[in-house]
Amino acid sequence: MNKHSKHTNLTRKNNGLYAPNEIAILGTKCSTIAKLVAEVSDALHHFNLGYFDASHATDVPEIDFLSTPIITKEI
Repeated sequence: MNKHSKHTNLTRKNNGLYAPNEIAILGTKCSTIAKLVAEVSDALHHFNLGYFDASHATDVPEIDFLSTPIITKEI
C-alpha cells in the first residue's frame, strides 16, 4: 500500500540570483500607493526593484520605450 499524501510533489522553481515576489496594495488612493512605493524604493535602493501601475488617467504622456536608456548592473 502506498503512503497517503495530501498534495502532489511540487518542483521548486530555480530562481538563480533573483527571487520574485509580488505585493499588491489595495483600498487606498493611487497617490498614496505611489508615495509608499517611492519611499520603499528609496529605502531599498541597493536592490533591483520593479514597479508596475495601471493608470486610469486620461492625460498620461506616451513614453517611447525603444529610445529610453536601460539601466543594467552586472552581478
